[in-house]
Amino acid sequence: MARILVIDDDDLVRGTVQAILATAGHEISLASNGEQGLSVLEGETFDLVIMDVFMPQKEGIETIRDMRRLGIETAVIVMTGGPTQRPDGTRPAGVNYLQMARAFGATGTLQKPFTRQQLLTLVDQCLAGPEPPPAA
Repeated sequence: MARILVIDDDDLVRGTVQAILATAGHEISLASNGEQGLSVLEGETFDLVIMDVFMPQKEGIETIRDMRRLGIETAVIVMTGGPTQRPDGTRPAGVNYLQMARAFGATGTLQKPFTRQQLLTLVDQCLAGPEPPPAA
């Protein structure tokens, strides 16, 4: 199956995503923030990266930006449990971070909480690549 890097600062989320994907036959590597994730990505090749939006040291959108700047074109799924602002209130209300992640190059997005099936379906879609153009 696929090699997938999961980047999330929440141990429970990271472990749950790992368990779901490993059960589906994927090979999983883990990182707890964007800085660690970038270090792993610079040394290894992955088919897909799944990351949280809000993390310490380097947030998800920053990580996508840096990946693309470094020429890492790996497909990315971004997930978040907070669509408008961080729990500490440091983000302005009304900002949709999943839409922003897409603008920065995310292939797909997931709103937490999500089901096992939602995760697996989106992973399959992202691994399949872009939709082919309609036949003429």
